[in-house]
Amino acid sequence: MIMKKVMMLATLVLLGAMTLCAQSLDGTWKADEEIKKMMDLNEEGTDMDWLMDFKGSKANLTLKVSVRDDDMSMVMAIAYDGKFSRKGNSVTTTFDKAGRKFNIVSLESSDPEMKEMLANETTRKLVYALIEEKAKEGLADSFKQIDEIVELVKTFEVKSITANKLTISIEDTEMGFDKVK
Repeated sequence: MIMKKVMMLATLVLLGAMTLCAQSLDGTWKADEEIKKMMDLNEEGTDMDWLMDFKGSKANLTLKVSVRDDDMSMVMAIAYDGKFSRKGNSVTTTFDKAGRKFNIVSLESSDPEMKEMLANETTRKLVYALIEEKAKEGLADSFKQIDEIVELVKTFEVKSITANKLTISIEDTEMGFDKVK
C-alpha cells in the first residue's frame, strides 16, 4: 500500500514537472510590484515598468519609463531585441545591447506653445527626435545601469508559470511577472 502511494506521488510530481516544462513563455510579462520595489524602479515623479516578451525563439526586454512634473509628462522606452532558448526550466537569453533602441512613446505638456507643437504631427515628430537625441546624451550612464538588467536575465530558471503569472529564479532570488498579453 505504501509503495502504491509513493508511486502515485512520484507520478504526480513528474506530471507537475512536465506541465511546468510544457508551459510556454510566449507572451508579454511585466515585472510585478514586488520586483519594482526590490529593484527601486520607482521614485517620486518617475515610474518604470520592466517588460519581457517571448515569442518562438525571439525575446525582447523593454523598460518603459514614465516621468512627470508640474508642466509635463513623458513616457520613454528602452528596448533590447534578442533570442532565447529553453531546456526544461532553464532559460538562456541573448540581447543585443549595442542595438538598444530608445524612443519617446508619448509626451504631454500644459504649456500652450508646446501643446500646439505636439498637436501637429510634423512638429511633434521633430520635438520627439530632438528630445530623444538630448535624452540619449544625458542618459548615457543610466543606459549602462539598464544594461545590467539585461545581464541579470542572461540565464534564469522558470519556477512556476500559469496563464497569468511567471515566477523566475536568478541565483537565489525569485521574481514575479504578470501576463500582459
